[in-house]
Amino acid sequence: MEDLSGRKFNRLKALNPTPERKSRKVVWECLCDCGETTYVASDKLKNGSIKSCGCQRRDAGKTLQKTLHSEMNVDGVIIPYLKRKARKDNKTGVKGVSLIKTRSGAERYRSTITVKGKLHYLGTYETLAQAISARKAGEKKYHDPYITKLEEKEND
Repeated sequence: MEDLSGRKFNRLKALNPTPERKSRKVVWECLCDCGETTYVASDKLKNGSIKSCGCQRRDAGKTLQKTLHSEMNVDGVIIPYLKRKARKDNKTGVKGVSLIKTRSGAERYRSTITVKGKLHYLGTYETLAQAISARKAGEKKYHDPYITKLEEKEND
């Protein structure tokens, strides 16, 4: 067993080996720069796949949120959110278009768009193509003004 005591691995400092093993590797008690104690297998320390107790990921998330809310925000609308793809569980494959059943049991496509937390109903259609067309028109009407403002802000 290699002695890692006192060695620094990114934000982690190896303190003591523990009797615990993961995949036949020694698990080390480590102290993170943020003050938290965590336990990491020696191979994960040495190859750099674990760099902190989790604080590095939290810090990166906070930095991203600050960037989104300050630099990519126009009138309270975060522009990258407008450009997101549809969720994986979306049955139509198109953001803002959902498949619904009417009271008679017929299937229709509902088109909606959300801006600044307000849902705008764009209509219910018999075909997916019609619903997609309505969604695209809604994006032009509701999203494009904010996207244009951000582009103008970046060019100034």
